Amino acid sequence: MAEESPALIPELDVSDLDRSLAVYLGALGFSLRYARPEERFAYLTRGAVHLMLEEAAGPGRRFHEAPLERPFGRGMNLQIRVEDAAALYESARAAGLEIRLPLEARWYRRGAEEAGNLQFLLADPDGYLLRFFSDLGSRPLAASSIQDSAMPSAGITPELAPESFPETSPEARVKRLKIRAWRRGIREMDLILGPFVEQEGDALSAAELDALESLMEIPDLLLYDWFNGRQPPEPPHDGPLFLRIRAYMAAGGAEISRE
Repeated sequence: MAEESPALIPELDVSDLDRSLAVYLGALGFSLRYARPEERFAYLTRGAVHLMLEEAAGPGRRFHEAPLERPFGRGMNLQIRVEDAAALYESARAAGLEIRLPLEARWYRRGAEEAGNLQFLLADPDGYLLRFFSDLGSRPLAASSIQDSAMPSAGITPELAPESFPETSPEARVKRLKIRAWRRGIREMDLILGPFVEQEGDALSAAELDALESLMEIPDLLLYDWFNGRQPPEPPHDGPLFLRIRAYMAAGGAEISRE
């Protein structure tokens, strides 16, 4: 019995099929299932992922709604599950591919829980955006976040919901930062930032709170390397607040790698 194909298979027009195949069959780890060279067409698979590529100029029938201009595929990205996103990320970097979002751990709300992705985003030779991810599992959603994400009360439109007007007092900022610090993408960062904000947050100045909010926007894996000395922190994140957290870690107040 022939293998059943997925119900949805993207078919991408590309400017140079040979160039695209070199990338997809090389650094990105796809396999060629079959091809029609006379039509400049190829059918690729990567595990359960199926993808079709065809050279835009033909020969053969093409469905073009408008002239193709790079980047192709505007307005969409293809999310592709893989077993080891970190290894694929290194392969893509080594091949010099256009990384649009570095490897990160990201959690997405899904009802009363969060689903985690270890993911990165790259652009293929024609600019199609490919978002590769590995599943990090799920975790319960914090009660405060469930409350924050609830539908607004009667008489309040979504545009005028209270969360549209966040409190800016130091107490409110610290409260939000405590939630964010304990709910990072990876557990290692929870154990660094969580205890620090829990114990030191109320004593932070307005400037330090600004620096901490900015620091928390850095992808977790990169931030973990900064705190453990594997990579130097990038300006402006290498200032007094960063050094204060490092000192807190060295004093045994948070987890630090012994590698």
